[in-house]
Amino acid sequence: MSFLRWDRGADWMSYYDYFLNFTKPDEGMFFEFGYQYLSCFIRNVFNNYTILLFVQSLIIYFSFLITIRNFSLNPVFSLLIFFSIIFADIYFVRQNVAIAITFFSFNYIYKKRILVFILFVLLASSIHVTSIIFILAYPIYYLRLSRKSLFVLFICFIGSIFFIEPLLIYFSNSFDSIVSFKIARYIALAEDPAKTGANDGVTLIDLLIKGMISRFVILIAILGLLNTLRMNNKLLNGISNFYIFGCFCYFSLAPLGIAFARVVNYYEIFIILIIPYLFRTLTSKRIKLLMLIFVISYCSIRFISGYNRHPTLYSPYKSIFYK
Repeated sequence: MSFLRWDRGADWMSYYDYFLNFTKPDEGMFFEFGYQYLSCFIRNVFNNYTILLFVQSLIIYFSFLITIRNFSLNPVFSLLIFFSIIFADIYFVRQNVAIAITFFSFNYIYKKRILVFILFVLLASSIHVTSIIFILAYPIYYLRLSRKSLFVLFICFIGSIFFIEPLLIYFSNSFDSIVSFKIARYIALAEDPAKTGANDGVTLIDLLIKGMISRFVILIAILGLLNTLRMNNKLLNGISNFYIFGCFCYFSLAPLGIAFARVVNYYEIFIILIIPYLFRTLTSKRIKLLMLIFVISYCSIRFISGYNRHPTLYSPYKSIFYK
């Protein structure tokens, strides 16, 4: 469905117009050079936009399936969560491709092959520059932090709210690069409430509150139910570090604008590997059933909330067979 769609998904026209009108990369475009080369190559060789979607979907699903198979306690359950929180990337954009590549690069963090890991992060950043933030994942994975240490870190991130905005504005005005362009664009989006991605009747504050509640629920599960297991399981500790770091970044960046919070997606996607661990700590069948109901409810809320933000982009589904 991801590559058979037509005129559906966020930013469809900007991607399609670029594909139609450019046969070689253009430095003046805001698309990263890696995406431009891929788009122009397929435009020149096949002249078929569906093939470009197909290649990107291959990258996404190969990356997720391999990594989930290697690290999930319950791959089927992880795939269910994957579908629930981001529609299984059916309506992917560049950032989804970059997230998939960084998610796959986790294989090389686990194997301690830092150079290969860096190469994959650089590849991802050539598709969407925000993925460069995942370069921090290597040291973050190997940290062992108690709840007390995490609380102190949380306070530091909250305190950063007061100086991070002027710092971002400085970078957006001081450098002529795609990074500064992205920062300036996200600042512009934050200043325009109509472009927050909210649906009619949903304010930026509504989105911010829902996002914080959703993350606090998972943080409570990680630092409560899973804390003992986390401290004794290297893999769970590492991927929990990713999610916690992503949440802390969200709490400090989201107040500046929802667009800035997109950068946390590279870390928070590891929730699809974390949630199956919740069932490993439970022995009572009744408690496991209650946990299953809770997780399904959580996933359902995430799915419905995500859909309601952009209902006209997703439904009705339109394929290449009915353009």
